[in-house]
Amino acid sequence: VSTQSTWAAEVRSTTPAKRGIKRKMPPPTQEPAGPKQKKARRTSLKRKSSVKKAAAKQLPPPPEHNGPKIRIGIIMTTLKSEQKKEELIPIGEKKRPWTRFAAKGQFIRKRWRCNGPLKPHKRKESVPADVSIGLYMEYMYGGYGVEVDYIWPKDLTEERCKKNDINFCMIYDLLEAYHLDRKVFEGFQSVLANCDNIYPPLDYQKFINSKIDYYTWCQKNDVNIAPTFTLSPEQYKEQYPEGGAQAAPALFEKFKHELKWYRYIGKPVYGQESKALHFGSTGYEEHAGWMGNREVQQEIKKLAKYLDDVFGTKDTPQKYPGLVFQKLIPDFGNGAKCPELRLYYVGGEYQYS
Repeated sequence: VSTQSTWAAEVRSTTPAKRGIKRKMPPPTQEPAGPKQKKARRTSLKRKSSVKKAAAKQLPPPPEHNGPKIRIGIIMTTLKSEQKKEELIPIGEKKRPWTRFAAKGQFIRKRWRCNGPLKPHKRKESVPADVSIGLYMEYMYGGYGVEVDYIWPKDLTEERCKKNDINFCMIYDLLEAYHLDRKVFEGFQSVLANCDNIYPPLDYQKFINSKIDYYTWCQKNDVNIAPTFTLSPEQYKEQYPEGGAQAAPALFEKFKHELKWYRYIGKPVYGQESKALHFGSTGYEEHAGWMGNREVQQEIKKLAKYLDDVFGTKDTPQKYPGLVFQKLIPDFGNGAKCPELRLYYVGGEYQYS
């Protein structure tokens, strides 16, 4: 009992004072008389840092390259399009020191962010990803005989591409050219057809950019996709010569009775960034597909207008080379409920999602 009471007294003496009550602190211990002793230096750390500095100074420069140079072409996208999409990298980032070597015409001022315009002091000069990749190759491998040719859309020719060992389409491809400039798009197709040193090649770009081609391939090869119905311009003109007024009622009946789609989505071939999307309905699923006559006529009218806008009429040109209709999947792309994933493979080997 006496030991416990002594321990309790020690705890009370060492616990902090309650609020509003000052506890007297013991007087500080006096230092012994005599000259002050200097603190011992931590020589071990300084030795390590000096060794690192010495090692850094002794690193050899890149070897002199006397052999043939490797010319790599990058077919660039426009600066303004990347500024509009908010896909820019600020110059001088610590992770990307090579961006500081961007030349005039390779950078643009960042103006927007996802939540609105940036304040003036935050509008930094920035480069697109394709410029950053080119600068990185020069920064890392310039001393080994690697040269980078930045080919802007206005300078894109067969002669320019054939001067390089290989040319890469990183951001700017057929799909990007289709939306930015139709004249450049036609010329780009010709360049791809006549140059065998551009990657990805023409047939690959056509395949991945045509929703009709790759969805049809998936269906033939038993790849699990959303229920899909495709319509090419040739099929549309052959089956519905009178245009949207004839096609809309027929497609409405097909979606509702044959395919059992109560809600569907239409998207064009060469569509990009949710442009020209159409959301339609054929009935209420909770009421076994029932829908009032007035609503049915409104849906058919909307579909007819959409078809005329995509495939054109006698007075208006065709905007897109085909349409894809799919059954609407609720919550598609909505986080954990139904995520939209991109799977990355290198050389046929899965890397990450």
